Amino acid sequence: VNVLAGGSFGHSDGQGSAAQFANPTGIALDPTNDLLYVTDSDRMRRIDPAGNVVTVGTIGGLGGGSYQIAYDTKSAVIGIVNYQPGVVGVYSTTTGTYSSLAGTCYPPPPESQNCAPLQQDGRGPAAIFTYLISIAYNPRTDNFYVSDNENYQIRAVSPGGLVTTIAGNGRQGVVNGV
Repeated sequence: VNVLAGGSFGHSDGQGSAAQFANPTGIALDPTNDLLYVTDSDRMRRIDPAGNVVTVGTIGGLGGGSYQIAYDTKSAVIGIVNYQPGVVGVYSTTTGTYSSLAGTCYPPPPESQNCAPLQQDGRGPAAIFTYLISIAYNPRTDNFYVSDNENYQIRAVSPGGLVTTIAGNGRQGVVNGV
């Protein structure tokens, strides 16, 4: 195993072991440009093949925690989920900006530190998630797919922010079906 970048705690950009990471949790590959993107606390970081780490922006509106990400090869955006606050965000690699794509937490913090176990399909903030764990991108459909763990569902999120449940009935269990 070779260390590409990092080796100590912090947020310093740099090459190889001179770079620092505080909480790297999500990683995605931009296959066109041979770049890695890493979520590190509230930051989006980019690593080139030589191990040069650059902080390219912040991930606003999602709070701290464990981010998972997926790279959209068509639009050069990165889909982002965090277990709280139930929002699917996108980070544009061309503009360096973060925006919310879909979802809301109910009740919204600070009334509660956790999202209520509710589920609702819809567009943008009308969609409700409870506990987002992971995200994937499908270039054929141009959708992101997220696992809404506490709702026991897999949900599709379109580029326009439309959320549709594609699997799961909201109850825990293992049942095959369509």
